[in-house]
Amino acid sequence: MKTLTTDSFCDLVELSDVRLSPDGSQVVFVRATVDRTGNAYQRCIWGQSLSSGGQAEPWTASNKDSMPRWSPDGARLAFLSSRDDKPEIMILPARGEARAVVSHANGIGSFEWSPSGAQMAFLSAVRADERTAEDESATQAGGLPAFEAKQEKERKENAEKERLDPRTITRVPYRSGASYIEDRWQHIYVADVPADFVMPVAGKPKRITVNDVSYSQPTWSRDGSALFSTLTREPENARLYAYHDVVRLPINEAGEPARLTGAGHSCFETHASPDGKWVAYLRTGEARLGHHPTTLAIVPAAGGDPIDLTASFDRDVMSFVWGRDSETIYFTVERDAAVNLWRVSVPSAIPLEAELRSANIPSAIRGRLVDDLGLSKRLIGALRRVGVRTVGELQAFQEQGGVLQDETEIRYEQLTSGAQEILSFDVDATGRIVFIASTPEDPSVLYVRESGGALRMLYKPNQGMLDGLTLGRIESVTYASDEHTIQGWIVTPPDFEPGKRYPLVVQIHGGPHLQWTASTASIWHEFHSMAARGYVMFYCNPRGSRGYGEAFTSANWKDWGDGPMRDVMRGMDLVIARGIVAEDSLAITGGSYGGYLSAWIIGHTDRFRAAVAQRGVYNFLSMRNTSDIPVFIDFEPGLTPWDDAKALWEMSPLAHAPNINTPLLIEHSELDYRVPVEQGEQLFQALSVLKKPVEFVRYPREGHELSRSGEPKHRIERLKRIIDWFDRYCRP
Repeated sequence: MKTLTTDSFCDLVELSDVRLSPDGSQVVFVRATVDRTGNAYQRCIWGQSLSSGGQAEPWTASNKDSMPRWSPDGARLAFLSSRDDKPEIMILPARGEARAVVSHANGIGSFEWSPSGAQMAFLSAVRADERTAEDESATQAGGLPAFEAKQEKERKENAEKERLDPRTITRVPYRSGASYIEDRWQHIYVADVPADFVMPVAGKPKRITVNDVSYSQPTWSRDGSALFSTLTREPENARLYAYHDVVRLPINEAGEPARLTGAGHSCFETHASPDGKWVAYLRTGEARLGHHPTTLAIVPAAGGDPIDLTASFDRDVMSFVWGRDSETIYFTVERDAAVNLWRVSVPSAIPLEAELRSANIPSAIRGRLVDDLGLSKRLIGALRRVGVRTVGELQAFQEQGGVLQDETEIRYEQLTSGAQEILSFDVDATGRIVFIASTPEDPSVLYVRESGGALRMLYKPNQGMLDGLTLGRIESVTYASDEHTIQGWIVTPPDFEPGKRYPLVVQIHGGPHLQWTASTASIWHEFHSMAARGYVMFYCNPRGSRGYGEAFTSANWKDWGDGPMRDVMRGMDLVIARGIVAEDSLAITGGSYGGYLSAWIIGHTDRFRAAVAQRGVYNFLSMRNTSDIPVFIDFEPGLTPWDDAKALWEMSPLAHAPNINTPLLIEHSELDYRVPVEQGEQLFQALSVLKKPVEFVRYPREGHELSRSGEPKHRIERLKRIIDWFDRYCRP
């Protein structure tokens, strides 16, 4: 029997970012593989015809391509490519080779076509001095000769090294991910796109943002005169992901962007409706960040009150796509240990013009209330919801294309079901959907759902490898813990024999506000590799996890340790009660919050023979002021070090280090700025001084995402170390 191994990671293919052509005839996506020799990932754009029933095939071959985006007419495909050092926008025509059309000295983060296809908007990170230099050279045309350009590049690189020796820090956060922010801000640029490949590449991109603040991925207004994005309300509040509003930025007008939302919610991921009337976005409550569900909302593009379309779901919306008719929005929901597709109808418009006495409002009455026009109460109420109270405001609202909606007509429909995680999707004008999903049997499959509901598989890149393998069986279980119902999973070895007792590995997810499923792509290979090595696996969604409603997500507030520990241990005891586990061969591991809870548990029980704590929080007191999300610590325990340092210390696994007797392997990345490596250093040093069995593994060049996007060599080596550690103590 052939089973999965740690090295099988190099054979797995990952699909992402699927996009349908405007006419629905073709689909493109990113296909990622592992380059064993180069210790890197290779990403190419692949495509497949839906009309002719053809097979998936590569469209690009540089291995450094991502983010495919069709032009509005479907004649060209743009994508990001790092072929020439920093990412730039390239265009692949219907025939011929791809060509770079838009670039920036600092690289391009993301982009979007204008509705006409004549321009692109994109993001690039720029320092204040670089912005000033751009403004001063805005009127200069032409570029440097090749030799001078090379010298200029080397001069800038040398100047950058000197600028950072020593490094001066002026704001928080000053580093994130695995790198320093370097006082750069995400600015929005607009660039012209050549109509064909005969024309020269267009001139210098124009930056339309002026202040030193960061914007998110922009989306165009229907008429191409403005862009929508999100912008923080408090640039100096040390919060990477909080207090963001939806804003509108006119392309040809200077000044502050117009804010379409306000306090109460943090907003992200904006997309304008095809008809230009609405901006849809995701938002979450600000009262206690991380504990509220992410909902799908819309706001009039001309300004007005937002409408929350999924407030009644009490579940998290992951992503969304506008229907081409602007009457429907398709979205994925993290719900009850799965991620599936839904759609919601946009409330229908109230017939404003039909109820007005006259299309031409005399200027003499523009200052009077709309109540004086004899409108229906329903219409007056709708006008007040968007801030229109006077006749003059009504006329301005009409001139700006404002649309009123009847909120009573929101309707939902679930489109897919099952124990899967939909990772990316797109929709055409007929309602046909293409999507990439992870399933219990395969972490990356491309499907098409026809408008009538018929579902078929389009492309299964891992089929050849998986057909020859035997995987472990995954079983979902539910059980009671205190007042909560907990969902968990048992994975048995591929050669499982009833009556035989196996060593058990308990896995704990991070977040803490995340959701694991039977199909979670990021841990699919890890779980099946451990099961193939002869371990029974158990994992669950303890209190604090998403997918089960806001009350459950908030159930670990001020209680990261004891309550979730009971949820995990009761699930483990359920597995032991089945008689399939050797009770003297129990192991536990987890990453980030899972690292915290693993260390907390072994500080409160000696039941485990081995433990691996990965990138965990072990000391709340020091974590609060070294992490790139310092106030996250304030929200979770509900305390700052100045409120009650003693209480925060007692909540820290490090405080209970003298009680840890389980052999512990600590793994941490040296460039982890989310949970800095000092957390692992403290726990290792404490246990070493106490003469406890402990080892510490530090991964260079890696950040907090090591297990999900680290170097292939490190990801494989990390998993081997974990299994070897468990083998040493659980199956000597």
